[in-house]
Amino acid sequence: MAVVAVVNTKGGVGKTTTSMYLAAAAAREGLRVRVVDMDMQGTASDWFLLAEEDGEGLPFEVVTMNVASLKRGLADRGVDVAIIDTPPGQGAVIDAAIDAADFVVVASGVGSADMWRTVATAEVMGGVPWKVLVVRAEKNTVALRETLSYLDEGGVPRFDTVIPTRQEIVRAPGTIPEELHGYEQVWNELKGELK
Repeated sequence: MAVVAVVNTKGGVGKTTTSMYLAAAAAREGLRVRVVDMDMQGTASDWFLLAEEDGEGLPFEVVTMNVASLKRGLADRGVDVAIIDTPPGQGAVIDAAIDAADFVVVASGVGSADMWRTVATAEVMGGVPWKVLVVRAEKNTVALRETLSYLDEGGVPRFDTVIPTRQEIVRAPGTIPEELHGYEQVWNELKGELK
């Protein structure tokens, strides 16, 4: 089983959305996927329950875990990919997710404040491979160009794919994502890292 942690110590950068969309992309390939919701806000779990209440259901499962249950929960061999959705600012939870992961996705928006927290998050990776995923980006803007330059000039590993700002993504919670808006390309890049 491959384990991917989606982290950033900053809140509101798209960690849950990234977790759910990557899970949808993996599930489309016929993989058995589990999203591990470690955020006390429970947004991934709520998304899962709303989809079930609407009669659709998601093509993957979402389970809630804490630090103590994480290792036992990941020992279940009934899935091909586990994606851990982490909360902001909770160092023990983020550290446990990183320790359990084969690869870490650091989701980040554009701009100085997001980059400061992204760099701080990246400092705790240890030896676990990781890359920054830039999300909620307005294409062809100075902010995006500056963000990508900042990462590249600093030698910060990042995904080639940038996830754009889309209203469909904002309205997606509680539904099965139909259009993946580039997350399928991120999943393809990620598969290369997991081999």
